[in-house]
Amino acid sequence: MTTNASLSSAWLAFAQAGTEAAAAPAAAAPAAPVAGQAISPLSNAPLTGAPGTATATGVPAAKPSAMQAAFPLFMMIGLLVLMIGFSFMASKKEKKRRETLMSSLKKGDRIVTSSGIVGEIHELLDNEVVLRLEEGRMRLSKGSIATILP
Repeated sequence: MTTNASLSSAWLAFAQAGTEAAAAPAAAAPAAPVAGQAISPLSNAPLTGAPGTATATGVPAAKPSAMQAAFPLFMMIGLLVLMIGFSFMASKKEKKRRETLMSSLKKGDRIVTSSGIVGEIHELLDNEVVLRLEEGRMRLSKGSIATILP
């Protein structure tokens, strides 16, 4: 099975050589590989050069530049900075929402605590709230207030 790339490269070679390429005898079969020598999966021709450094044509592969080699590292660092930035922005937004909630508390508001207790604010202190429940009162810290009910 041939691919479009191999067909186009074969056509290009034929067009460059002119019609003489059609009349020329078939190319000689490649030499048999020496023991331990790598074979190209594309043409069964032995590869030359150090193992792992040659291409299918036998030409040594070009080494990537320092910038090309470092690109994945820069991408990972950039994504890490982006994730940390989004996390910082989300926590800042939550902190601001929490501050507005605490500053808007007033006597008579119905609230829900983080443990699910529903009550009405009877008394506000510096760091504590006294809730009036159906039966009795309860003293809680302001930090345990989750939401204000409408």
